[in-house]
Amino acid sequence: MFKSDLLIIWYHATKLEQDSLIEHAYNSLKKVKSVSEILTLFVVNV
Repeated sequence: MFKSDLLIIWYHATKLEQDSLIEHAYNSLKKVKSVSEILTLFVVNV
């Protein structure tokens, strides 16, 4: 998945879904170190 795909998902998400994605990304940041790992987690959970 590419950055543009994430933007499309983001813009079509509801406010509640966006809040959930932000919370998930924040929690993932506390656990993982690399950006690629974070993006992988982000994409898998979308």
